[in-house]
Amino acid sequence: MKQELVPEGLLDAIKNDYGKTMYQASQRILQEGVTKYPMFIATRDLSQLGVPLILGKEYRREWNIFMSSPEEFYNKQVMSRAEIEQFLKDFKDPQKYLCVLFIEGKDIRLLYIPIERTWKY
Repeated sequence: MKQELVPEGLLDAIKNDYGKTMYQASQRILQEGVTKYPMFIATRDLSQLGVPLILGKEYRREWNIFMSSPEEFYNKQVMSRAEIEQFLKDFKDPQKYLCVLFIEGKDIRLLYIPIERTWKY
């Protein structure tokens, strides 16, 4: 996975429309003990992974957001044990960042988006 710049339009969608919902979902997942590593999948298509959280058409946006976890990626054999271990080692604090896996075709990017204070209220 490459860690690069945020794709055009995605950061805008998260900051203006999706961020608060994503933050709240992340906090709920953490509080309920589902995973210590909440992550989101952002794609223009529908994903085979994760649970639908936001469908872009509801916001007149092209990005769909799915809630997932490294455990799901391991259980569905998307990532090996070694890849998961490295991913968890590099995982940023979910109280400070949203972990977003951007998928478009064969292009996969790992993004950490700082949580904005306004999403917490």
